[in-house]
Amino acid sequence: MNYTSPPARCWHEQTNERTSFLAGKPQRSHRHNTMSDPQKPTILVTGSSGHLGKALMLALPSYGYDPVGIDVLPSSTTTAVGSVADPGFVRDVFARYRPEHVVHAATLHKPHVGTHGWAEFCEVNVKGTAVLLEAVRETRTGLSLSLSLSSSSLSSSSSSSSLSSAAAAAASASASASSAASSSSAAAAAAAEAARAVPDGRGSIVPVRAFIFVSTTSAFGHALAPPPKRPAALISESVAPRPKNIYGVTKTAAEDLCKLAHDQTGLPVVALRVARFFPEEDDAKNDLRGDKAGDGRATMEGDNLKVLELAYRRVDIADVVGACVAAVERAGEVGWGRYVVSAPSPFLRASRAGGDHDDGGGGGGGRKDTGDKEADGEMRAQQNEEEEEEEEEEENRLLAALGGGDVERAYDWAVPGIRDVFARKGWRFLRRVDRVYDSRRAERELGWRAEYTIARAVDKIARGEEWRSDLALRVGTLGYHAVPTGVYTTKARGADETGPRA
Repeated sequence: MNYTSPPARCWHEQTNERTSFLAGKPQRSHRHNTMSDPQKPTILVTGSSGHLGKALMLALPSYGYDPVGIDVLPSSTTTAVGSVADPGFVRDVFARYRPEHVVHAATLHKPHVGTHGWAEFCEVNVKGTAVLLEAVRETRTGLSLSLSLSSSSLSSSSSSSSLSSAAAAAASASASASSAASSSSAAAAAAAEAARAVPDGRGSIVPVRAFIFVSTTSAFGHALAPPPKRPAALISESVAPRPKNIYGVTKTAAEDLCKLAHDQTGLPVVALRVARFFPEEDDAKNDLRGDKAGDGRATMEGDNLKVLELAYRRVDIADVVGACVAAVERAGEVGWGRYVVSAPSPFLRASRAGGDHDDGGGGGGGRKDTGDKEADGEMRAQQNEEEEEEEEEEENRLLAALGGGDVERAYDWAVPGIRDVFARKGWRFLRRVDRVYDSRRAERELGWRAEYTIARAVDKIARGEEWRSDLALRVGTLGYHAVPTGVYTTKARGADETGPRA
C-alpha cells in the first residue's frame, strides 16, 4: 500500500466512522473500535490495512488481546487513520487507547523501491519507528502525552469540547454506571471505555511493556548470495546484513533504533526478520531478462513455487502472527532480541540424525544477564563461539542435504512423498536453492512453532485440500499501489473485504 501522502483524518466516536478526505467518503468499521474490551491487554498494531496488519487485527482477539490498528489508509481493520511519522497523531493514539504492547508492521516495502524515493522510505521506515519509540518512552518515564485536539487529531473536527470536559463526561458516565446497579451491561461497557479512552493525567498512561518490530529478511541483502563453491547460504541471526536497496537500509536502521531504545530505557524490544509471506506472484516475473537467477523461478506457476519456498524462504502469515504473539509474551525475558522467522527448513532437520530436532523452545526463554558486566561479556563471547561452531557444522550438513546441487533429490529426501505429489500435479522442482533461512533461535528463545510447514502443505495437496492457512485466505491479496505496478499489485480482495482495494 502507498504510505507516501498521509490523508487528513478525523474520528467520529458516536457513529464509529473514519473519514479519509483523500478517499472522499467515510468507511464504517467492522469491529467495535470504540468499545474495546478493558479486560484484555491492548496491542497497538501499525499498518493495520496491510497484509500482516490485517492478519494481526483479525487474529489477535483469539490470542486474548484487544488490537487497535492505525494506518494511513482506512479499512475494516483500521481503528484510526494517520501516519506513524506524525508525532501528534501517534501521541494521541497512545493517550487515548493506552496500549500495553506495540507491534510495528507499518512500512514501505520492497515493491515500493521502484515507485518511491529514498526520502519517503526514511520518512516512513526510520522516522516512523523513531516517533513510535519516543511515544513508548514517554509512557515508561511518566511523561505526560500531550494531546493536540486539532483537525489532525483523533477527536472529531466538528467538536469543540476540551479535554477537561471530555474527562468530566467520562467521570460522570462512570459514576452513573456505578451508582445504578440495574444499569444495562452496554451502559457499563460504555462507561468503562470512556474512562479508558480519555486520559485523566499521568495515572491514565499505561507503560508499554513490549515493542515488536516487524523487519525483513531482505535486510540481509547481498549476504543472501551463497559463498563460493557452496550451493546455498545458511542465513541465521549471526549473518551480518549487507543491504542492497533502500528498503533494506531503512529496515536495518530502524532495527538499530530499536536496539538503542532498549539500551537507553530498558524497553523490551524484539525485532523479527520475517521471510516472504505475500500472496502475489514472485517478482522474478517482473524481470524482463527472464530467468536471470538460473533457478527456474521466473517460469514456475505460483502455487508450485510457493510450496517449494516453504522449505527455505517462505512462511505462512498465520505463523507470522504466532511469532508476533510469542515475541510479545517473551519480550520481558529476552530484553533485546533479533530473530529470523521462516517456516522450518526440512533441509536442516533432515540432515540431522534422528529426524526433526527439538531445541526445547517451549521452556526457558532468552538468556538473562547476571549484572556482572565482565562475567556477562565472557558468557556472551562463549555463547557466540559455540553458535559459530554449530553453524559451521550445520553448513556442512546443509551441503549434504542439498545433494551437492541436486535440488530435487534433496527435496525428495527431506520431504517424504513430495516427488509423487508433484508428479501428479505436473509441478517442477527448482534447479537451485540459493539460501536457507534458519529460524531455530526463534523456536528456542521465543517458544514459537510454525504450523504451516512444507510437509503439511504436501500432505494437504496430496489429499486435495487447501494448503494455506484460513487466515491467509481471509486476508487475501491487498496490493501495494494505487495503480497496477507489476505482479505485486494484482487487485483482489480478502474474504471479508467489502470495499475496493488498491
